[in-house]
Amino acid sequence: MLAKKDTNSEYHSHPAVSSSTFKEIWKKSVYHAINKEWDSTASMDLGTAVHTMILEPEEFNDQIYVMPKIDRRTKEGKEEYQKVLLKSQGKVIITPEQMQIVKKITHNALGDDKVLDLLKGEREISHYSEIDGVQIKARPDVYNPETGMIADIKTCQDNSPRAFRSDVKKFAYHLQAVFYCRVLGLDPLNWRFIAVETKHPYTCQVYALNDEQIDDGEIAFERVFKDWKFYLETGIAVGYNGYDTTPDGAIIL
Repeated sequence: MLAKKDTNSEYHSHPAVSSSTFKEIWKKSVYHAINKEWDSTASMDLGTAVHTMILEPEEFNDQIYVMPKIDRRTKEGKEEYQKVLLKSQGKVIITPEQMQIVKKITHNALGDDKVLDLLKGEREISHYSEIDGVQIKARPDVYNPETGMIADIKTCQDNSPRAFRSDVKKFAYHLQAVFYCRVLGLDPLNWRFIAVETKHPYTCQVYALNDEQIDDGEIAFERVFKDWKFYLETGIAVGYNGYDTTPDGAIIL
């Protein structure tokens, strides 16, 4: 396994497959994953800002730009807006309102002793490995080589146990945990989620996966890995796979 500190662009341009692709395959198919348009959304930009402020605050101004309120109906406003666009080029743009949320989340997260313990370790280090001839990569938010723990920050509107348990299944977070642990050679029992709310009161909660979620994640990984390896070897991007079908080929719901 190779571990190094590289840039976001270097990591994303590396040909190894990431957990994002595997999660998309699990939720839909290989065909959907390779044809997905990875457009950013306001919630994704907020999540990026939260990650940066908590994990790499020294990089915040270089990576995040807080767009001031500008009245673009006036000539002066339009000119000012164009100047701001130049300043923000290449950065993730958030609103002043989002910036206030980032500050509140960060304040609560860094005031939690459990979170502070999980933040001890290597931050945003890229790891590259290979399984059965397939290159895979992962970039944990925090990895502590001494304890073997991995911490992953997740922004969500509701971080209650009930709601976050649903998010784990909906967004295939269990698959992500297994994927990362396969890359680093770790036990998924050492995986921790730091779930932070993006709505008042912006609370922070630490979660671990249960045995059933880990088992489901392992099953998901094996199935997705098989489909991805088949694609790499044949160039055939399978559609919905892993379902029982009728004799005429219809998927049984």
